[in-house]
Amino acid sequence: MRVHTPPTSARRWAARIAAAGAIATFAVLVAAAGLRLMQVGLGCEPWPTCYGTPAVAADSALVVALRIVHRLAASAVAVLAFVALAYAWPERARAPARAAASATLVVLALLLALLGIATGARVTPAIALSNVGGGLTMFALFVWLASPPLARGKRSGMRSYALAALLAAAIASGVATSASLAGRACPELFGCDAAASTARAASHVGLQLAHRAAGVAAAFALAILSLVVWRRGARPAALALGTLAGAELALGAALVLLDLPLAVAIAHSATAALIVAAVVASAGYGRSFDDAPVSAQCHMCTSNQPSGTNAQR
Repeated sequence: MRVHTPPTSARRWAARIAAAGAIATFAVLVAAAGLRLMQVGLGCEPWPTCYGTPAVAADSALVVALRIVHRLAASAVAVLAFVALAYAWPERARAPARAAASATLVVLALLLALLGIATGARVTPAIALSNVGGGLTMFALFVWLASPPLARGKRSGMRSYALAALLAAAIASGVATSASLAGRACPELFGCDAAASTARAASHVGLQLAHRAAGVAAAFALAILSLVVWRRGARPAALALGTLAGAELALGAALVLLDLPLAVAIAHSATAALIVAAVVASAGYGRSFDDAPVSAQCHMCTSNQPSGTNAQR
């Protein structure tokens, strides 16, 4: 049985650093999404004939503001990743997973910085997938490091991997759809039967259908997870999961019905990141909360045992 361990000052500060890193990474993801979407033409005029060209000039106030936010937040993320590693490394013997997660954050921060230097403002499916995948991985790691240790039951095993695969497929196919200029390949909410205003290559239609199928499957899986978490007593977490899943579906439908408005597309990307955070934060609710709290007497007994016998995160 995993038990609560008394939070030390170092652990509290490590959690605060990780929470700050999660906030900064979220800012990077949202700013990067705005820049990437404008680069492929969302928000351009006259729509839709301008689709595929940058929406606004590179020196416009909006682009400059997003670039400033992106650079400042990315710099903060890199610094916070190194600080998180500095807190976690001395405890690597007791908490190897936390040390490994912190080291991964540093490696990803360096790799993404090098990728940004090498690619500049170019938007291709490979570049976009690398940036979004690396950024979301860092976001998930920061959220995991910031989450308090909780009593856990049996691991969900293949169900967790299945949900992670569905989320990854939905996000990756969405990023590829945007970067490949396939956003208008299917102008109908259900199917691709009507004639689109732009040429529809088979690959574009395939990306659209794959993204929609993966999105619906992921939303269904999230609804099941929210019910499970609700039954186990974590009702705020369950409500967050269900609300985010519903909001993501609604934003996806709005993108189709309203013909890719920029603000809705950015909100769609931001909500996907929040879903990842909610899933990671809910991973500790592995059994009924009626059994999760540890009594003071039990806690005293376990705290007097050798450190090697205490459950670790």
